[in-house]
Amino acid sequence: MTDWVIATAAEQAARWRADHLDLEIAVAVNFSARDLANLELPDRLQQHCLNAAIDPAFLTLELTETGAMREAVQMMDVLTRLRLKGFKLSIDDFGTGYSSLVQLQQAPFSEIKIDLSFVTQMMSNPGCRVIVEIIIDLARKLGLQSVAEGVEDAAALKTLIDMGCDMAQGYYISRPIAPDVMPRFVRSYEAARAKTAA
Repeated sequence: MTDWVIATAAEQAARWRADHLDLEIAVAVNFSARDLANLELPDRLQQHCLNAAIDPAFLTLELTETGAMREAVQMMDVLTRLRLKGFKLSIDDFGTGYSSLVQLQQAPFSEIKIDLSFVTQMMSNPGCRVIVEIIIDLARKLGLQSVAEGVEDAAALKTLIDMGCDMAQGYYISRPIAPDVMPRFVRSYEAARAKTAA
């Protein structure tokens, strides 16, 4: 299943690039921590990217915090090989697991995704707001990208921007859309942003 998902994601990314879609934002793919037990995983995933003629840097592999940190020490070799081959690694649902700061500092991740349970409540719950702010600051100081999940409205997005969050996702930005609609969505967004900047 992992191989099929990665191959499909790589092929889709290649199609977007052929359509001249700017792919500075990586395609994120969830994968299981159980895959980290396989030392052949990095080579297999790299081959899927080669087959699709896509740079591995355009793919972000997401692990839940619980899975990532449970396996991080034991499977550091696989995680490191994935990073060396150019894949980005993301800790998904951050804040809901039991990772230690030592594990977070040692594991070769490139981004932290702040769990939506904090993001969706941060405008009404001061405690959630503090947690979101701390995670963004922690990510920045560790040299990691921060991604907020569950952005539902303009106020939440503005707050995250003011906090220095790097990226956001949620229904306020877009509901799930079909792959062939993505180029039109991105170009429309870029045009609107350019108009606002002018």
